[in-house]
Amino acid sequence: AVNLADGKQVWAFPTAVNNNISQIVSRPGVSADVIVVGSEGASSTYSGIAYGLDRNTGTQKWCLAFDEKGASAQNCPLAAGSPTGSFLGIGPAVDDRILGGIGLTNNVAYFGLASGMVYAVDAETGKDLWHFQAERDVWAAPQVVSDTVYVTSLDHHVYALERATGNLLWKTDMGAAVAGEPTYDQGMLYVGTFGNRMAALDATTGEEKWSFTTMNW
Repeated sequence: AVNLADGKQVWAFPTAVNNNISQIVSRPGVSADVIVVGSEGASSTYSGIAYGLDRNTGTQKWCLAFDEKGASAQNCPLAAGSPTGSFLGIGPAVDDRILGGIGLTNNVAYFGLASGMVYAVDAETGKDLWHFQAERDVWAAPQVVSDTVYVTSLDHHVYALERATGNLLWKTDMGAAVAGEPTYDQGMLYVGTFGNRMAALDATTGEEKWSFTTMNW
């Protein structure tokens, strides 16, 4: 956290080098009291850990792990839907890194993992509220609009999920991987794809209204 008036550091997380907290590459989610950040997990692992920090001090309030190795390394609770059944601390080879940004709305953090799992987590307590499994990596922060959470994935789909439950409302196959965040405006979603297309979808139904061909991603 940096003071914008003079550029001086106010706090840092972690306060010192910590091999159990490696790269933090995604945009934090920020509320009045809490900042939620996603880490790749311990060095040389793809475990993935979410942290809730006090906005004023950077002090850790909670953490949430997405595999048993990460839970053990950081003494964090294991999120529902996480892979289990490890032997001697070696679990299934799943990439649980948080690579996309975190959407934080009304004290709930929404984010996806490289494994394709999407979570809604109480930002104050770290309790996982629901999860949804996409078919492949989620590289972008979910977009929350009213009662719907919109998620893009490398599995070629845009998903619309019910905000309260995570239940699937609709999904649309874009024909190529979608790595970036969707943009919402006036009932429409705008998404770009690795298939060199920009498309507009009806946000209520997922129906494609138009697309524009580009020369690259």
